[in-house]
Amino acid sequence: MRQKIIIPFLILLSFTIIPSYGQSIVQIQKPMDVPISEIRNMAENIQNYKIFPKNIKSIEVLKETENSKLVKIEFGSNGIFINTLVRHIEITDTLHRIDLLSGDLEGTVILASFEKTWGYDGTPGEGTIVNMKVIPRVSGVLSFFGIVSDDLIRYSIDTTLFTLENHLKNHKV
Repeated sequence: MRQKIIIPFLILLSFTIIPSYGQSIVQIQKPMDVPISEIRNMAENIQNYKIFPKNIKSIEVLKETENSKLVKIEFGSNGIFINTLVRHIEITDTLHRIDLLSGDLEGTVILASFEKTWGYDGTPGEGTIVNMKVIPRVSGVLSFFGIVSDDLIRYSIDTTLFTLENHLKNHKV
């Protein structure tokens, strides 16, 4: 009788230990009342990331080329932080790819595109439509606790873009 209980439990446990690869693609589109050039200037200098003190504990550029950066970053939310290597590639001025290369989110891909639009006051070219596509891959501790949901990804992106927009409107970079 005892073996009949243990075997299903071990099978269930194995599903929580085996890396869980997200099958979803999370997409978000957000109009922002700042020009693409200001978003770009903000992203190019890692010192600017201090505007996210609750989410980024540390960030260090390990390697940099003309159109890419390899960065070691410790980031998180709600007291749960992870360390990961991130490769950021600027494919064009308006198309970026971010690959998470290590940690519980290894294999996650983020594609971001930026499109000029009208500013909120009607000024041409003073606004940006940000399109983000996140292809999450979750393993390890994060998959065990089921922490990374599509809704959490959407919320995190929206909050980050809102914070970025407010910072750029109030502080010229």
